Amino acid sequence: MNKGRCLKMVGNKNPMWKGNKVSYVALHDWVRYNKPKSMFCEKCGKITPKLDASNISGKYLRDIGDFRWLCRSCHMKEDYKNGERTPRGKKH
Repeated sequence: MNKGRCLKMVGNKNPMWKGNKVSYVALHDWVRYNKPKSMFCEKCGKITPKLDASNISGKYLRDIGDFRWLCRSCHMKEDYKNGERTPRGKKH
């Protein structure tokens, strides 16, 4: 494979680039690739290798500053607070 050609096809130079019209999963993949992973939760400070990329504004735009690394506990609490998740068995 020609690595020079692949490097030219990265990001918005790629004809498949969707900008902000990307799926939820693809956006989180992009964040994991572009935002250096912390060793601690950016909310509670817990040191753990298991951190989630959490959207801050709820708009899910391709803005690296709109994401932070949270431990699973803090991520779930944020999602419940914002109405993105509900306790099991309960409807929105």
